[in-house]
Amino acid sequence: MQTTDEDLLSILNRIPKSTSPGLSVVTEAIRADSGLIEEICSCLRDHANLSFEGRMCFDAANLHIHHYSAAVSLVDYTHRYGSNQAIDWYRQIIGTQSAQIRHAALVSGLITKVKIEFSNGVSILPLEQSGDAPQVAFIRPLTMAHPLQNILGSNYNAVAYRDDEHQRTDEIPVPLVDHEIVAAIEDILVGCILNERLAPALLFHWQEFLSPELRAAETGWGTSGFPQEAPVASGRELKPEDIPNIELFLALDGSFKNQLRVALTRVGLARRKHTSANRAIEYSIALESLLSDGNNEMTHKISTRAAVILGETYEERVQYRKLFKKLYSVRSLAVHGKDVSKGDEAQILRDSEKAISKLLLKAVNRGQEFDFDELDLSAKL
Repeated sequence: MQTTDEDLLSILNRIPKSTSPGLSVVTEAIRADSGLIEEICSCLRDHANLSFEGRMCFDAANLHIHHYSAAVSLVDYTHRYGSNQAIDWYRQIIGTQSAQIRHAALVSGLITKVKIEFSNGVSILPLEQSGDAPQVAFIRPLTMAHPLQNILGSNYNAVAYRDDEHQRTDEIPVPLVDHEIVAAIEDILVGCILNERLAPALLFHWQEFLSPELRAAETGWGTSGFPQEAPVASGRELKPEDIPNIELFLALDGSFKNQLRVALTRVGLARRKHTSANRAIEYSIALESLLSDGNNEMTHKISTRAAVILGETYEERVQYRKLFKKLYSVRSLAVHGKDVSKGDEAQILRDSEKAISKLLLKAVNRGQEFDFDELDLSAKL
């Protein structure tokens, strides 16, 4: 038999108007009236306008609407705002055709005290300023400072996000690992590596409804993570003078941006490694991704090309070429299990990191791939 709003209203009016400390609204309602939830479910199933069941997708954010979860939400909403408002709210929810979604990510190895906006629409702000969505409430306990955190320098307070409006669809959401907004956030983090002592990592990401009305319809939420990225235990505050370098990377496109992304990512990994051996390997890969043409005599060519790009004089170029050849010797020792954490090898790694960082800045300011013929035959940029 078809039900009406009046039938649903008569059930909701039985919900207790107060709760005991420590008990949820739904638990108390069920204890007071054991058949309440099933009656609401039955009424919704037979309702002419409120019987919807299914997934409502707004890009990667979605609501799973079924009668039991709807009954739970209606009990909670009725307790807070009244039965008439609860029915109106639920009708509004299942009729929603578009929604503002915040695509957010928790970042480690980066500190900010104010909101910073970038040209690709992504912003970064402190976690404590990131609102009161359930997903944020879920994240906050994971980032609470240990007494040693300020001493050890573990930094997990930055949230990167972009707000977009999405139309409702029944299609399965795009996998977040391939999502364009997650990629835009990662572009910011890669660009950060152009600045000294920055190598942030994306830890968790989530989607939150900006509308409190839609949030009230969520019965579950969580986050997705990047298990290949360990939390970064060092970092510093993102400063205004860091922004231009990040924007230079954002302005790139095409194959050169992809090439530079590989080099920057490897430098970021090197900065996050705890052993000299791994840093030597990552720095070498960064050089190869930027200056290798895949042919023979790679060590000689890459060392010479890097020297031409970095050196202002003949003497400087000789010194840079010697440095990078030594780096490759350190890498060779590292991959064969030798200790490269002390003495000359450790100094070579420190000098190489500075030189490679300078090389990456020259590359991003150039804005296009290096001409290897010019470098090899004319020693010119």
